[in-house]
Amino acid sequence: MQPPPPVIEWPDPESLVRAEVIATTSPEHLDADHLTSLKTAVDNVLNIGLAEETFAQIVDGLPTYSSFLELHVFSKRLGHPVFQHHAICEGAIEQTRQFRSAFNISSLRFEPSRSYKRIKTPHPAAELSHYLW
Repeated sequence: MQPPPPVIEWPDPESLVRAEVIATTSPEHLDADHLTSLKTAVDNVLNIGLAEETFAQIVDGLPTYSSFLELHVFSKRLGHPVFQHHAICEGAIEQTRQFRSAFNISSLRFEPSRSYKRIKTPHPAAELSHYLW
């Protein structure tokens, strides 16, 4: 005979602390030079073959066998479906490419305080040289 399930005690809603809502802003609020730099950087990352492959595996829902082995060298779960998954499905690659071509930089959101601090620095090298000399 099975023991009865444990009784769940729910906390009083008044005692719960509300999560802090963080205001975010769009990259479109950046000045033209910073926005251009951000767009170029994100495009460069999205166009790296490894980024496409990684995102396609996420869309596919299963890593490839070789990708899985990079992190799980000693895995004993031989019945796992990843051991038969040697290539990314073509549909997942196509969906990944469609996402990349339709990606809009303004869909990203940043905390204003973080992006503003970064903008106030004239150039990363200038800040770095201050610490080096």
